[in-house]
Formats: sequence, C-alpha cells, structure tokens
Amino acid sequence: MTENLPVSWQEQMKADAKALIETERPSVAIMSLKSGVMTIGEEQVPGNEIDCIILASVTAMSWYKDRYDPNVKSNPSCYAIGEGKAEALVPYAESAEKQSEACATCEKFQWGSDPNGGRGKACKERRNMLIIPADGSADAVLLSIPPTSLKAWANYAREIVATTGMTPVGVITKIKVVPDPKNQFTVKFSKVDDVAPHLMEQLYSRRSAALEQLLAPYPEVEEQPKDTKKRKF
Repeated sequence: MTENLPVSWQEQMKADAKALIETERPSVAIMSLKSGVMTIGEEQVPGNEIDCIILASVTAMSWYKDRYDPNVKSNPSCYAIGEGKAEALVPYAESAEKQSEACATCEKFQWGSDPNGGRGKACKERRNMLIIPADGSADAVLLSIPPTSLKAWANYAREIVATTGMTPVGVITKIKVVPDPKNQFTVKFSKVDDVAPHLMEQLYSRRSAALEQLLAPYPEVEEQPKDTKKRKF
C-alpha cells in the first residue's frame, strides 16, 4: 500500500511553484500606441521609435459584447490566444461569453461581421508581444500590434527567418510608429543588427517565461460603470 505515503519534497515543491505562478502574476509595463503616439506609462518614447529585442509574440483574438471603451478597464467577452494562426485558435475557457468552440467557425470571426459596418470582423486580431530594450537594460514591456499593422509584422517576421534563419528574438528590431492617411498611423519594423551570440542562451531563457506570460488568461477585473470618463490605469 503506497497511497498514503507522503510525496517527496521535490514533488511538493513543483506543485507549490505551479500554484504560485498561477496566482501571482508579474506586473508588466504597457506600451500604448494610442493616436499614433508611442508611450510607456505617462512618458512618450523619443522619436516614436524604439530599438528592442522581441522576446515572444502571440496571436490574440478578442470580441467585446459591448462597444469597446478605452477609458474603462474590461476584459473581452470572448477571447483566444495562441502562437498559431487565428483560424487555428479556440476561445479560452475563462471567456465570460464563449461564442464558438473554435475561432474558425465563429460568426464573429467572419469578414463583414463588424457591427460598425464595412468588411471587417467583429472579433479583432492583434499580435501581443513582450519586448525589451536592445541593451537589455530594462524589464519587458507589453506591446499590442493593431490589425492595420499585422501585414507589416508578418512581412518583417518572414523576412528575418528567410535572411537570417532565426526568429525575431535573434535580432535587434526597430519598431517605429508613423502617420498613415488611411489608418491614422501604422507600425513599421526593420532590422538594426544581430543579437550578440553570447546573449542568445539568456534571451531564450527569458523567452520561455515571456511566452507563458503572454498565453496566460486575462486576470479578473472589477465591473465598472460604462460611462466612466477619462480614467487612467
């Protein structure tokens, strides 16, 4: 009979560590691109550009039942996050109102479903990424690439793989926000240099943690009044 034997301290440590990670979420600074101005917190990024290393990136799909209000902190009503293409994702079980068992078959994912009209989708696709300054002098920052700049990101990522054989974590990338007559602004990506080889092991170690952070479900937020004005978070 072994059912009642105590678990080893190593096994208990693993279980405790898993529970701790799930409970204690690290605080991450957010880079905003609102109105085409690149800011971190209350500070504008000089020149509207940053040389950085992209630790990890994921596809993020989000649908809001109510009209999205940037002044009110709220989670999407239904969302999906993953490393693959949008059509391969499935809504997270933590979604308040799952709309489908798979994104590909969801009516909110179809072109022309945007309630505001046009040929867009009701469920918006973005790329969420964690970046660090090129010199590694600061903590990671969360950046969300809007739908209008997804093509620019896809072209850049493919170019890096084709020309260097590496993913973007292996190069220093310049991310710049520039005016755009059609979409107000667009995000541009360009290679600055290769990352020093001796830093790659450390970066890949950080990448694993960054990816886990990006894939985590949204933390719960307290319900707030829809008419909240100019609230800062």
